Amino acid sequence: RDPDFQLLVTCNPNGHDWIWRLWYEKKIPKTGFPEIDDFQNQYRRFGGTFLDNIKNLPPEYIKSLLGSNMSREEERCMVWGLREHASGLVHPDFDFGKHVVSPERCPFHPTDIESKKKEGWFFWQGMDWGDKDPTAVLFFASPPGGGTVWVYDQIYHPMTGRSISSLCDEISDRRGKNWDGPPVYSDPVSFWENRRMGDRIETNLADLFERCDVDVQRGARNVVTGRQLINTMLVD
Repeated sequence: RDPDFQLLVTCNPNGHDWIWRLWYEKKIPKTGFPEIDDFQNQYRRFGGTFLDNIKNLPPEYIKSLLGSNMSREEERCMVWGLREHASGLVHPDFDFGKHVVSPERCPFHPTDIESKKKEGWFFWQGMDWGDKDPTAVLFFASPPGGGTVWVYDQIYHPMTGRSISSLCDEISDRRGKNWDGPPVYSDPVSFWENRRMGDRIETNLADLFERCDVDVQRGARNVVTGRQLINTMLVD
């Protein structure tokens, strides 16, 4: 036996987390010490599922495992050990072929917003601010009576080196002329006080947006209810 032999064990895969980055992609910052930087090459990775040990597992356990109330995504991760899917990262009922259409199939063009508003369409935006991660702004539309939500435009890019005023200008341009709809619904983090912007301390983001004539409204933090609503709409 090798006295220096080490066995590292992990379970319950959680998508492309730090374990994936460290042991599958093998991407970690270099330290400058070869004995540390080369350690990944000194290990071999083995994977498996409960089927590899099925002879030693009680039948009742296997039955309860396969008959549990896990979602499809949770089952793929927790039962079959797949790291390509993790519950909660994406909506399991999203179907690219069903829920994404070509621009020709969209019932309106972004330049038709004013005429659609007169027909009773409702337009709004949602923003997920990112200091280090990219900032995303989605543009939504729903016909009279609701029932369907169209995501017809988006802004998605890092804010590094870009001013908030330039982002507000882009939002205003894509909203259309004479915007009289609701404020941009934003992650509550946009309302935190005393944010650091580069080398200075600024007021909250909502105030900065309002200075650029884009009103921002605090979004609800009920993530579970929101996710359930989206899943219901995707199924319907």
